[in-house]
Formats: sequence, C-alpha cells, structure tokens
Amino acid sequence: MNPAQFIFDPHETHAKETGCELHLKRTSVSEKNGNTPLNKLVSDDILSAMEDEQRVPNATDSGLEGTTRTMVMSGVPGGRNSKKITRLEFAIAPIRHRKPVYQSALFVTSDDDGHYKVPLSPGPYWVGPKEKALAPARYLPSAFVLLEKEVLVKAGTYTHLDLTETGYAP
Repeated sequence: MNPAQFIFDPHETHAKETGCELHLKRTSVSEKNGNTPLNKLVSDDILSAMEDEQRVPNATDSGLEGTTRTMVMSGVPGGRNSKKITRLEFAIAPIRHRKPVYQSALFVTSDDDGHYKVPLSPGPYWVGPKEKALAPARYLPSAFVLLEKEVLVKAGTYTHLDLTETGYAP
C-alpha cells in the first residue's frame, strides 16, 4: 500500500490527499491580490491545520489497521443475527477544530478477508461512510450503516480499529 500524502495547493481552499505528508508552500499569490502573502488569503483554520501537519513529516510508522465485518440483525424476536467478515469501503478524514475535514478524506477498501492497514500521521481522525465524506450535507444512511467513529492515531504505532456495517432483516 502506498503511503498517503497531503499536499496543500495555494490555489485551492483545502489540502489534497495523495498520501500522508503535508508539504507547505507559503508563497505570494500575485495573480489574485498583488503580493499579498498566502496566509492573508487562507483562513486561520486552514493555516492552523497546515502548521499542525507540518510538525509530522512522515507517517510510515503510524496509522490505522483492523478488520471489517457486516452484521445483519434478525427481524424476528429472539432470532439469530448473522455476522461475517467482508470487504468494505469507508472513509478516513482528519479532524481539525473538532470537525472532520471531509474534503481531505482518504477512501479505503479492505481486502477480501476484511483486513485493512492505512499509514496516517498522528492525530485525531473521523472514520465513517464514504458517501458521507463525499457529500456530508446530502448524506442519508442506506439499508446498511457504518457507524461513524473518532479515533486518535498515536506516533510510532498502528491503532487497531475494527469496523462493522449493520443492516436489519425484515
């Protein structure tokens, strides 16, 4: 698996995901506002997040790993629930100022045995449905729901996080 990397584009308003390193380029944006420095054109929240990420140059020794499952809850009182390891697609987004930064989300698919391992920089992350990361304002849960979780990735270790998608039988 290729390590992820975040690259800040001074012409965009968010970091673009291409791995797990954040490369910062503080330059003047002359075509927009003369010689106004970038930090005058970008919000304080974005600059704060950029400065936080700048302290961690590489995430090859930390991240998330775990197993994904699908569980079908019985629709019959006293019935058996079924739970099996499955391939599952989900999103991981960094959390800045207590909110997920969905536009910087990584989209992950576990393997056929339900395993995944994603290198990430240390810090807080939101894990949840891919559909919510793509369109948070329009997101509506489907028949199967992956509950959203927040997790803290610590430096020098892979944090274990198992994920379960749940659906209900009629």
